[in-house]
Amino acid sequence: GAGRPKLVRLGRDRIDKVRGFHVSRLATRRMGELIAALEPRDLTEVGCGHGRNLLYFANRFPGLPCTGFELSASGVEMAQALQRLDLPNTAYGRTYGLAAPGMENVRRIAFRQASAFDLPAASGSADVVVTYQALEQMHDGLDTALAEIRRITGRDALFYEPFPDFNDAPGLEYLSS
Repeated sequence: GAGRPKLVRLGRDRIDKVRGFHVSRLATRRMGELIAALEPRDLTEVGCGHGRNLLYFANRFPGLPCTGFELSASGVEMAQALQRLDLPNTAYGRTYGLAAPGMENVRRIAFRQASAFDLPAASGSADVVVTYQALEQMHDGLDTALAEIRRITGRDALFYEPFPDFNDAPGLEYLSS
């Protein structure tokens, strides 16, 4: 009913959806658990936006080289600006539990402007590739983006993407009930 908080399920956890940031944080941490289990030699995110996920992953895995590809110049600029901050002493850093020792790796993240349809990476060169709500924005070129991700992936790919049939108001309402 009215005034009742909407809840969303992620695995066995129920999270208050009134603040969607909590869902994003949990999903990023869960993806971090999967990455830890894979023990990659490097990590690449396609469609990294302003770098929120890679900032967390690089901090959590201080020896893991990370690369982020983002279509927009403004996204890359924001990611690069964020990686220069003292993130553990920001609200983002406190929320995600970032630690000072991991900041050296955060500063080494290679953020690059590139289209998911033409990634500037050699075939098989990225050990583990991730996407996080990026492919959902590539309806017209999804097959091309997936082919490019397949081409550069050396071992594993992780996708955190909504199903298209739930990516509308009725679908989101169904998922949240």
